[in-house]
Amino acid sequence: MIRIAQVKVVAAVVAVVITAGGGLVAVNQLMAQSSSPKPAPVARSTEPATQPATPAMAARAGAATPKAALHALAAAGRAADVEGIKMLVDTKTSSDEKLLLAACEYAGTRKTFFEAVNAKFGEPAMMRLAGMMQLNKYDVFVKDLETKTDTGTEQIHGNEAFLSMEGETGNVWLVREDGGWKLSATHMTKDWPQEKYTEVLTGVEQGNAALSDLTNQINAGKFATFADLAKTVRGMMRGR
Repeated sequence: MIRIAQVKVVAAVVAVVITAGGGLVAVNQLMAQSSSPKPAPVARSTEPATQPATPAMAARAGAATPKAALHALAAAGRAADVEGIKMLVDTKTSSDEKLLLAACEYAGTRKTFFEAVNAKFGEPAMMRLAGMMQLNKYDVFVKDLETKTDTGTEQIHGNEAFLSMEGETGNVWLVREDGGWKLSATHMTKDWPQEKYTEVLTGVEQGNAALSDLTNQINAGKFATFADLAKTVRGMMRGR
């Protein structure tokens, strides 16, 4: 009786399969399918196939607009991102390259100086000094980029552009290369007499030496109070 019941069950299964699938499926195939392990689900990664470019990576190719390039350059200058500065400045002559390298060195020394001020006197003192310190053309230029770029009048002519700024900086010239905008050092300095070029370069180099010396003095404990340090920096500014 048990044997007959099993045969009837199998026959019923075969009949259902034939009716639903429209074709004959062998009993042994059904048995094999039911006993085979189910495949593991495919793991899906939540990461994008291509990682988006970071702001620093984007800056390497220039910026989408002239004003974006100037903001990025100011940020790179403050952060002493030497590679970022270089990638956002276009130079055509050896004299422009020399000025750019001096500016990059000064940016690094400046950052180290403010780190020493922060460690000795705290962040509020560091921020106060950073807001007032203008030892040379570099300090003035970066400050102008930060505070005057958005309000400046921008004019674009093909792959060249300039932004008019009030004050010492004046017109800021840019060029577009490979779709990205960069500061044009060559255009910025092309009308400078040799005396002005020498003055700007010397100011950056002297500022580098002065801040390096001040950093050493801070670390050696020469300045008992922040007021003493600020007084020294103001004296250096009067001499520029």
